[in-house]
Amino acid sequence: EEVHGLPVPRNSQQQREGIDDSDDVPPLLAYYSNKGDITSSSLTTNEDIKMAVIIIHGSARNADDYICSMSGALQHDLQKAYDPESEVLLLAPRFLAPEDGVVELTNNNSGSNGRIEQPLRWSSGDPNSSYIRWTWRYGADSIPNQYNGEGGGISSFRAVDAMVEFLADNDRNRFPNLERVVVVGHSAGGQFAHRWALTSMSSVWEDDGDRDRVDVIAHEQTSVDAQFIRKRSLSSRSPSSSVSIRAVASNPRSFTYVNNKRFIGSTFQIPSQQDLDRCPSYDDWQWGFDTNVIGSIVAPYKDAAIAHAGGLDHLVRRYARRNVLYVAGALDTEHILGTCEDSYQGVNRFERSDLFYRSLQDHLGNEDEDEHGDSLERYQTRMVVDDVGHDHALIFQSQAGIQAVFE
Repeated sequence: EEVHGLPVPRNSQQQREGIDDSDDVPPLLAYYSNKGDITSSSLTTNEDIKMAVIIIHGSARNADDYICSMSGALQHDLQKAYDPESEVLLLAPRFLAPEDGVVELTNNNSGSNGRIEQPLRWSSGDPNSSYIRWTWRYGADSIPNQYNGEGGGISSFRAVDAMVEFLADNDRNRFPNLERVVVVGHSAGGQFAHRWALTSMSSVWEDDGDRDRVDVIAHEQTSVDAQFIRKRSLSSRSPSSSVSIRAVASNPRSFTYVNNKRFIGSTFQIPSQQDLDRCPSYDDWQWGFDTNVIGSIVAPYKDAAIAHAGGLDHLVRRYARRNVLYVAGALDTEHILGTCEDSYQGVNRFERSDLFYRSLQDHLGNEDEDEHGDSLERYQTRMVVDDVGHDHALIFQSQAGIQAVFE
């Protein structure tokens, strides 16, 4: 598989106005594609593309395997919404780590100083701890690469913002007939999709408007009402854009809770002082939004997102208006208790998806409808894929997975 590089402006304004980089070599996000380099000058216009799927890999960073699995779903007999040969663009970002070595990109041209840029990389963290491993999954900044000391300071969430914005640019020069963009992740990629949808500041979402344009789908159920999913996707489309966006998060190990309550005993409540003394970081970023813990995970993008939304409460309410299907494989029941923070989320991934969705209902589901007459249940639900465990290929290629992504 060829690896390409997508230029990543540091903010949406740079993306709209064009990159102005003194080194004339912008940082690049490595990615795979079923249509080759999407930035190539030879691909000035592609009128056939109606849908783009951005596939987020798991902790193994095997983006090539993930795009192959999604290609199988695209080619599946159950997928009838799009012509698999011409109408769907598949993209799989690769969030590289330092140990991945030199990566040759098809479009890795040198700048005026003759330097050839290496793609963005993120720390893989302490191999003896799950606490800070695979930092890209919670929006951490990239680190300077070991070859020329450059490429640091770009959030993984900003990198996917840039990919979405490139596809849905206002001028629509490259993909004039693009209708939908779906961001789908599994496992650590499911964590990414969930947290990205929760915090993304991309201008494509137009969060200042009356409607958000993102569906977040964590898919896992065989009895999916495809018409219901499609209707929800279209209803969340911004009036000023013809492109709708959906994010799909499947089988994540952990969720970011939107308040500091956890399921203890038989109800959602704040842990006792004794429990807090034992696990003061239970609500730290990636598991929650607490930033008062010494050693808290550093994610500047998350902090900027809260400020951008007008505070945490506004960010949470915005998320509640984004269509979310939390998808869980019914057999994804391996016990994965590893840290005290984990213990507050559930004993396995299947239970964790159930508890997280119930926590949203507990926190938001009993509130009155918003000014649009919408409630949490209008936008979010939880789905289960029977007879499937922790396997991205089986999830993607299930009936539910195909409906969630392509219909």
